[in-house]
Amino acid sequence: MRGSERHRRAAGDRRIVEVLILTEGKETCAPCGRCRQQLAEFARPDARIHLCGPEGLRATTTLGELLPLAFGPDALGHPKP
Repeated sequence: MRGSERHRRAAGDRRIVEVLILTEGKETCAPCGRCRQQLAEFARPDARIHLCGPEGLRATTTLGELLPLAFGPDALGHPKP
């Protein structure tokens, strides 16, 4: 996530609207805590998070469902991009 975040900002993008997480494992894999925090800083709670495996889509959720009561720009009085 950190590398992709750096490239996204360098390209001038300001907001994440959708994310795809792909894993080889048999279990559905959601973003880790650090990735969730970075998403909270650059995405709105309704941003779609697609959890996928080799067979395709396993589940779709939102950032708000993965990270309720997130600390983000709104907590500092800065609106999200």
